Amino acid sequence: MKMLFLFITSFSVTLSLSAQNNNISLQASGLTCSMCSNSINKSLNTLPFVESIKANIKTSTFDITVKPGSVADYDLMKKKVEDAGFFVAKFLVTVPFSDAEVKANSTVSFQDKRLRFVSAPAAKKLSGDQQVRIVSKGFLSAKEAKKLKIPTSPTASKEYYATI
Repeated sequence: MKMLFLFITSFSVTLSLSAQNNNISLQASGLTCSMCSNSINKSLNTLPFVESIKANIKTSTFDITVKPGSVADYDLMKKKVEDAGFFVAKFLVTVPFSDAEVKANSTVSFQDKRLRFVSAPAAKKLSGDQQVRIVSKGFLSAKEAKKLKIPTSPTASKEYYATI
């Protein structure tokens, strides 16, 4: 009986830790060589909330794991990429939803942020880990922002435009 209790306890602790941890996939533009990728990688690794980064030179993407219990600062991540001399072309965040109803112009709170969905399909409930694309100004190309008709910037602090 003790073994079963210990197993269940350790399993539930693992689940709660993974729910706190989130993953971010960032694609940068303007990279021409491995040194460019290395520059961004070094810059992002200075952030206190970054646990690990896996860079893919072929696709110019960086898969970032956030330290358990930490909250990622999206604006700071974007700034670190820009300080390295590049731009963010795509920014995807894995969000643990809990029966959240998502539709166009709805907002969902996540950690210290609000995600405002600008182009969502018909209203639907999301549960579990879902990948959300941040489409606020500076988190995608200008051409793509124009195509998606994204407003220039959200009105509230720590609010980000997002799509599913």
